[in-house]
Amino acid sequence: TLKGFAPVLAQHGYLHEASMCVKRAVNCYLENGWNIKADLEKLVAESWYDTSVEPEALNLFLEERADLALDYLFGKREQKVAVVHNIHNSGKGFHAYLDKNTSVSVRLGVFKSKEKPSPGDYVLLTLSAEDQSVIEAKPCDQVAMDDVTYLEGVLSIKEKGFGFVDDTYVPSSLIKNDLDGQSVGVLRVLSYDKPKGKHGWQALRIQIL
Repeated sequence: TLKGFAPVLAQHGYLHEASMCVKRAVNCYLENGWNIKADLEKLVAESWYDTSVEPEALNLFLEERADLALDYLFGKREQKVAVVHNIHNSGKGFHAYLDKNTSVSVRLGVFKSKEKPSPGDYVLLTLSAEDQSVIEAKPCDQVAMDDVTYLEGVLSIKEKGFGFVDDTYVPSSLIKNDLDGQSVGVLRVLSYDKPKGKHGWQALRIQIL
């Protein structure tokens, strides 16, 4: 790795740091009693190599550059709070709800948590400002969001298994017990209803009061 860093740094004018890479690599070979290989000998012979450098300062330089790695990869980024809307059928990701007109797909691989996400969880998304692709997601505290509210009321369950709390649709997947007529609280979002061609309230999470 050090032998790979050195010529790149030298090419970009970081001769001092390139020399530190070479010297640190040389020290590694010497400390382990290894024969210095031809590629490292070639770097030692470069005109920019300075034998007087102290390689201990290399870590700080690399750490400072590492902090900018995401800028090089993704450009300008922005953070937004979202709510987990639903889990992908594959189980490998989820849709994150930003507002009634916007949701984004999130791969589980970029979700920074030991716990799997569930509908109604609040997440902090790091997005590419250019195309709004999700770079990172992690759990966060609840915040006020447009088109996301909490409602308390009486649950009315229909014959097909789904229910309503006032004007809020409650999917059958959220109704695990005989809750008909129970007072409940629901976290809800404005969701687009394709058959009706308009937005309506849909529960993401339900709790008995």
